[in-house]
Amino acid sequence: KRKFKGGEIQLPQIVGLTASPGAGDSRKPNFSKTVDHLMKMGAMMDAEAGYITVEKNVTELLQYSPKIKFTKVPLLGRRSDDSFQALLVKCMKKLDSVIQEVTGKSASHEVTHQGYINFLSACLQESKLRSEDPIKERNIRAIIEHIQYYAKILHYYFDYEYDDTLSVMHNKLRSPEPDRATQVERQLQVLFESFCQEANQVSKTTNPKLEKLKSLLLESFLGQTTSKRAIVFVTEVENAISMKKWIQKQPELNGCIQPGVVTD
Repeated sequence: KRKFKGGEIQLPQIVGLTASPGAGDSRKPNFSKTVDHLMKMGAMMDAEAGYITVEKNVTELLQYSPKIKFTKVPLLGRRSDDSFQALLVKCMKKLDSVIQEVTGKSASHEVTHQGYINFLSACLQESKLRSEDPIKERNIRAIIEHIQYYAKILHYYFDYEYDDTLSVMHNKLRSPEPDRATQVERQLQVLFESFCQEANQVSKTTNPKLEKLKSLLLESFLGQTTSKRAIVFVTEVENAISMKKWIQKQPELNGCIQPGVVTD
C-alpha cells in the first residue's frame, strides 16, 4: 500500500518463486542448464539482492515437515520362464538385417531401443542432407516406428502381466495399404506378425515385480482399521489403467483396496 501510494522511502518488490524453479525448457536434469536458467531469471527480475532462501528458523520449520519412511526394495529377478525375451531378441536380430539392408550399416552394437532410434535418426538426417531416394527415408521411419512398438511391448512384459503384453501386441501397428507399401514395409509387417504368432505360444508366468507389489500392499493395508492411501506411479496413462485392473483381479487386494486412476 505504501509502495503504490508513493513516498520518500522506496520499498522493495518481492517476487515469490517455487522451491524448485527447474531448468527452463530442459526436461533432463542438467546442472549447468539449471544454473544458466536461474541466472537468466535473476537478470530478468533486475534484483539487487538476488535469490534469498530460508536461513532463519529452519529447525522450527522442520517440525512441520512430514517425516517420510523409505523402504528400499532389492532388484528383483526375472520371470521363471524368459522365452518371450529370447523371442524378442531373435526378432531384433532379424530387424537388424533389415536396417543394414536399408542404411548399409549395422546397428547390432546398440543395446537399447533409444540407441537404435538415435542411430536411425542419424541415418535419416544423413539421407536428407544427401537428397537421397525418399523411399529410403520412408523405410527408415517405418523401422523407427516398429522399434518404438517393440520397446512398448517389452515395457509391458517387464512391468505388467503377460496378458497385458499380448493385448498391446493385438493392437497391431498401423499397416500400410498393400498396394502402396514398400518392400521393406512388407518385410516389417511379416516379421511383426510372425513375432505375434510365436508370442501367443509362450507360457504365461507371474511377474516378480507384481508379486512384490502385492506383498507390500498387503503388508500396508491388510487388517488396518484406519484409512490409508497409497500411490503407485506408472509411466503412462494406459499403464495406470492396467495397474487398476490388475489390483481388481487380485482376490487378496480386492477386499481391502479400492483402486482409482489419477492422470492429472
